Amino acid sequence: MTRKRTSLILCLPLLLAVTLCHGSLAATTKGKEAQNMDKLTANIHWLGHDSFRIDGEGVVIYIDPYRLKEGPKADLILITHDHSDHASMSDVALIQKQDT
Repeated sequence: MTRKRTSLILCLPLLLAVTLCHGSLAATTKGKEAQNMDKLTANIHWLGHDSFRIDGEGVVIYIDPYRLKEGPKADLILITHDHSDHASMSDVALIQKQDT
């Protein structure tokens, strides 16, 4: 695994926390702070339910893909647990590449 991918994976919990708090933080921050928050979360996409996609520099990460309509193929797919709404095998097959 490359250093870039390892760094992104290690930062994943922080990125998710920031994404979930973005709405309340953006309402309380002003000016440059709000712009910085927007830049930080711009590549994190909520896909519904508990599903997220993070677009990095040359890497696409999905977390708990579920009921996906479309999207880029994944470099990494993270499944948090084995419930069908977090570990949807049909959604994994939809976004999986040969080297995912």
